[in-house]
Amino acid sequence: MHELSVTQELLELVGRSVPQGQLHLVREIKVRVGMNGHLLPDSLEFCYEAIKGEFGLSAARMEIIKIPVTARCKTCGLRFEVQENRYLCSACGSSSLTVLTGNELHLSELILDDE
Repeated sequence: MHELSVTQELLELVGRSVPQGQLHLVREIKVRVGMNGHLLPDSLEFCYEAIKGEFGLSAARMEIIKIPVTARCKTCGLRFEVQENRYLCSACGSSSLTVLTGNELHLSELILDDE
């Protein structure tokens, strides 16, 4: 399960992003996750809940913002959302596509309480 190592990396990034001694003020972590299938949001959430205390973030919750997979057809130019991992243009049926979104993994926001 690589979600555990990804979660550890995210929490280490949070630790480097928050001023020293203020991790206890982190209330929420927002993470943007592309839905291309490389990461399972439920597994990411499970791993977060299991290890957040080890990183001094016991009170913080994580919000996962799911980014759909979108593509542009190189044949007809249509931009569309990929459904059910079907990487075919919904207009012309071409498999010649450029994936535009869905591969993201971003720590997008940290929300801290006032001291």
